[in-house]
Amino acid sequence: MESIEVLLAIALIPPIFLLFLIWKVDKLEHEPVKMILITLGLGAVCAGLALVLEIAVDQPIARAFDSNYALYLIVDNFVGVALMEEISKMLVVMLVVWRHSQFNCRFDGIVYAVAASLGFAALENVKYTLSYGFATGMVRAFTAIPGHFIFGVFMGAMIGMAKCAKYDGKQGKKNLLLFLAILLPTLIHGYYDYLLSVPDYMGDTQMLWIAYLIAIMIAATIVIIRAAKHDRPVDKTKGYSGEALPTAAAAAVVAGTNPIYGTVSYTPGAYMPGTQGQTQVGAPAQVYVPQAYQPAPQPQPVAQPAQPTAQPGQTYTPQTYTQGTYQAPKTPLQ
Repeated sequence: MESIEVLLAIALIPPIFLLFLIWKVDKLEHEPVKMILITLGLGAVCAGLALVLEIAVDQPIARAFDSNYALYLIVDNFVGVALMEEISKMLVVMLVVWRHSQFNCRFDGIVYAVAASLGFAALENVKYTLSYGFATGMVRAFTAIPGHFIFGVFMGAMIGMAKCAKYDGKQGKKNLLLFLAILLPTLIHGYYDYLLSVPDYMGDTQMLWIAYLIAIMIAATIVIIRAAKHDRPVDKTKGYSGEALPTAAAAAVVAGTNPIYGTVSYTPGAYMPGTQGQTQVGAPAQVYVPQAYQPAPQPQPVAQPAQPTAQPGQTYTPQTYTQGTYQAPKTPLQ
């Protein structure tokens, strides 16, 4: 019989590891640990909300499809379970993170949605592991926990793009992406649960479920890599700290020909490697404007004093000017 400490470790280490992993992948700007922990905790709290919603819709679904068990399984898993859980997770992100100043890059949507999902999964995992033991915790470490992680990745990718669309002034696109932020994880989650709940007499779906889990893991990995590669501030006119960046009109002012650098081009958000003498504007790896060229002062010639006047009966060879100093006169010619 394993101790409670061991069971808690088995239940909590997998979600904590996956959360740390997604935090490390966020290369553009790491999110504050405090904000992530708040989202993680509220994700665990939202598991209670999901349970209430599931209980509320379970009986109506059962009564509506009591004569068709196959259809009941579909509706119950997609609507009664998956939709209720994903709505609960998304509420955490939208109510706590959406308007927060720390949600300032597109990849942040994935970080916070995954945090909410793993908070949900951690509490659920503790319940199942303490109830059914070590073996259940080990199985869930490779199935249910990665599953909730994957659902969070797809939700967060849509939320991050929706936040960018909002600041780009594309209201219709923002609303569509927020709708997809619920729809996509619900469909992926619902089919995951459905394959697990099909009874043996209706078909053997175990191998299909394993193949499906591998497929969505690969898909989520691709989404993470692409989202990290194409990460950007949600508001293109501001840096990470909220400072204003130069507009396109301001950029045109500095474009032109520079005596040292030749033709100078200016691209907002891009750093021109190899260019010397630059003034930083905004945050690192964002916007740089070449400094104005200051020509180096050239040495001014020293005026040569007038030649000395020859004495009667004497002539002098011309004096030679060297570094501003006159040489002594030559021997007079008689």
